[in-house]
Formats: sequence, structure tokens, C-alpha cells
Amino acid sequence: MTKTELEQYLLRLDLTGIDAAQFLGVTPRTMQRWLDGEETPGPAEQALRAWIKLHDLGIPWKPDSRSINNHDEKQISAHLRHAVDLAALIARVEARGGPRMPWAVDHSRCRAVLGKIEVSFYKLLNGGFSLANYTRRDVAPDLNRDRELIDDAAYYIAVSLRRKDPDFGPVTLAWTDISPRNGGRAAKLEYKTFRSNEAAIRFACKHMGARDFVDPFIATQNPSEAIFDKYELQQECETRTNAPGALAALAKYVRRNSSLFVTNGPAMLTPIARANHEKHIESLADKVDALAGKAREGLADYQQFNAVLGELHAAGYFPDRDLVSAAAKALVREKMQS
Repeated sequence: MTKTELEQYLLRLDLTGIDAAQFLGVTPRTMQRWLDGEETPGPAEQALRAWIKLHDLGIPWKPDSRSINNHDEKQISAHLRHAVDLAALIARVEARGGPRMPWAVDHSRCRAVLGKIEVSFYKLLNGGFSLANYTRRDVAPDLNRDRELIDDAAYYIAVSLRRKDPDFGPVTLAWTDISPRNGGRAAKLEYKTFRSNEAAIRFACKHMGARDFVDPFIATQNPSEAIFDKYELQQECETRTNAPGALAALAKYVRRNSSLFVTNGPAMLTPIARANHEKHIESLADKVDALAGKAREGLADYQQFNAVLGELHAAGYFPDRDLVSAAAKALVREKMQS
């Protein structure tokens, strides 16, 4: 990788040299030497090329903000290895002409299904995923035999996550203009094109529940390629309606009762230390408030909330259980049943 390539990669990834050094596990001085023309070693080049591939596909590649803010080198390193492995997997699938079998991806249950074969996955804090378990109900599982099938499943998961991105588009919002249960004239299927998922979701949430806006779903420009089915879309709108208020109420409680924390051991805090600890807890209340703002845009999820809740617990602060439960319930996106 030449000096110019390195500069261009960092520019495309919107990374400063300091950020790139942290993500790659090197010192800022080492990164500066590479930018000054010293040869970039193989492992770093491999990681940068993997990031670019994922970036170009619209697949999350950065470590999560919690790991970055806590300078968690072990977790950042794990994200780096995962990004390299995922980029290599996608390259393998593309090299053989793309996936051979069509997998159905269920994001609410974190699984991809092909007949009697199932691959489950974990959602990562950075918006990406990692593979979990693989099972078969027809024959005994054989990892070597089924490697290409599992690669195909991961490819479909990655692509479907990209399609879930708020900026993905153009997309088609479809709905029926009258409930078939009301009788009368036949329901008519309506279509409207939007530049992005976010624009379509906002329109859907504004009209959700109206008599002439029934069973909406979002698809690619091909209506048969669904991105958000009617249950996912309804859950998304309910989250945007309920989560901001629940999170704001929790933040208000934490801020108002920031002195109600517990400490380890019998030692008493000095007045200055106690005041500083209260300020820290209030700063965590600010994080909950920030999540409330993100929830209005559909950008907050349970994992982000759980991370802040973990910070509160680490600070010896345990908020009102009912408020925590209400916020968690509002953020959990579960598969809704008809």
C-alpha cells in the first residue's frame, strides 16, 4: 500500500490518523511514519482493505463507540479481526458468482433460514453482526460440507443489514388503501417511492393506523424484495412513539436523584469526590437523554441502552426498576404476531 493509497483510504473512511492508529492497535507515531512514506505492513494493509470493502457495501465496520470511548484494545482488536474475516467471506462468495441459495433473514429473531437449515447471529453494537450457531433438521450438521451454505447465509445477513440502513435507497413503500375486513370495494395496493428507508419510515409512521393505510411494508425497487415487513414497520413506529418518552423520564429521574448511589466498602467519600461522582452520574443521564433524541429518529436500540445502564450500575447507581423496564420494553423490537 503506497502512501497515496493510505491517505485516500483514510479519507474515504473519514478517519484521522489518530483514529486509524487506535483501530489498528498501533501508536500515532507509527501511523504517521506510514503516512510519511514508510511501508504499511501486511496486517494493517489487510485490515484497511477489508474496511474499504465493507464500507463500499454499506456494511458497518468500525468498532462500537463504547469500545472506542473506553479504549478497550481487546474489543477493538476483536472487531478488527471480525471485519477482516467478514470481508474475506464476502469476497469468497463474490468470487464464485454470488450466493447459490436464497436465505430468508429474520432480524427480529437474529437468524437466517434455508428450508431446514438455520444460521443464527448476534447483532453487534456497531450495527454489524457476528455468526452464532448453525443447525440442520434434515441431516447431521457437517461444517466442512456446508461451508459454502453458511457463507451464503452470512452474505445474505450482511446485505440485509445494509438494506436496513436508514440511508439505503431508493425504496418502495407499499400499502392497501382500505382494510379488506371493512367490506365494500376491493382493497387497492398503493406504491410510493422514497429516496431512503428513513424517509419511507417517517411517512409510514405518520399514517400508521389510518383506514386507508393498511398492512404497509418497505421493499427495494422490486416490491418482492421486502426490507421491513408490516410487523417490523409497525414495531419501528411504536418504538419511535414510546421510547423517547420512556428514556426521557428515566433520564429525568437519574438527574434528579444523582446522589442516591452506593459505594464499595465502608470508606466515606470526601465532599469533593461525592460531588464529582454525582456529576458523573448526571453525565450518564445526559447519555440517556441523547438516546431519547436518537429514538425519535429510529437510531436507538436496546443494546445502546443496555450499555449506558451498565455504566450506571458500574457507578453504583440503580435507577427505578419500573422506569428501566418501560425504557427497555420500548426499545426491544420483537417479531409481532398477526
